[in-house]
Amino acid sequence: MKNLLAVVLALAALAACARAESTMMDSRTAMISGRGSAFDSSADVMKATLQEAAQATTNAGYRYFTLESAQDQTRTSYWVQPGTTTYSGSASGYSTGYGTAYGTYSGTAYSSPGSVTPLVKPGMDVMISMYRPGEIDPQQKGVFDAEEILSTTAQSESAAASPPPTNSAPASETLATSHHITIVLGDGTIDRGRAEMRRMKSSNSGNMELTLASGTTCDGQYAWHSEIRGDWAVSCSDGLIATGSFESDRAQGRISGYGQDTDGRRVSYTLTRM
Repeated sequence: MKNLLAVVLALAALAACARAESTMMDSRTAMISGRGSAFDSSADVMKATLQEAAQATTNAGYRYFTLESAQDQTRTSYWVQPGTTTYSGSASGYSTGYGTAYGTYSGTAYSSPGSVTPLVKPGMDVMISMYRPGEIDPQQKGVFDAEEILSTTAQSESAAASPPPTNSAPASETLATSHHITIVLGDGTIDRGRAEMRRMKSSNSGNMELTLASGTTCDGQYAWHSEIRGDWAVSCSDGLIATGSFESDRAQGRISGYGQDTDGRRVSYTLTRM
């Protein structure tokens, strides 16, 4: 049974893939719904959602989009494995020869408890607005370049699928950095913690993982759009989603980010290398 379960879980993991779908609400507004399996992370769903938002934007004839609202759609189900009981023992008997038989049994019952495994399936719905060149400043905070997102995605998939060149660094080499992070919310809440940033050497976008002193954890994506500016989006364990932009201050050795969460609070943060 354990071997069968391991095979089932392995096949399910291989089949797992975050997906997203878009629905046009009007000529320049769309709802993007991202869903993942129990084997996907919030970052996987966020990446699929942003890619679908970029694809929907270009399909509609636009270049840029902004996130107008976001709602967490994470769901939890449970896999229940019942307990089992086995018996082991011996029996003996004899007959008197006059139609009567006697016997005894001695044995032991062995029980293993059942288990309940939570299966968390991340998900999110975001509403986006689309813009053509000249209708919005692409350097404005919170503006995503659809063409750049799709181009970065294509480059990342190509690098991951291609074998590394002989006697050179792998194209898919991962760069990882650790940072101190301080977050300030619009209601005055301050939280601090650690931020882990990872991206492929050939890409200008990557994943981030936040572990905060409050106990909250967040998974997200970030993308550089120039040498000093970029965009970010995170989904956190407390159910909140936040998006925004960031700027690098090389002279001070830090990155400053700004944005908004799904409770409507302003979010600002600073990152400094550990």
